Amino acid sequence: MPHARARITDGSGTGAASPGGSGRGLAGLRERVDVLGGEFSTDRPAGGGFVVRARIPGGSGGSTA
Repeated sequence: MPHARARITDGSGTGAASPGGSGRGLAGLRERVDVLGGEFSTDRPAGGGFVVRARIPGGSGGSTA
């Protein structure tokens, strides 16, 4: 089945939130992936940093417009 997959890695290991943000970044992303029937995970690898993974199932390839 076709799908979209993303892996975002922050190797700095700071884990600090950006100033002035809404504070809904990861929660909002998780909600969107869930609505689309996808998989979402986060991790803090032993060597430091932060990893976000998302996998979203694709359609049949046909247009609905």
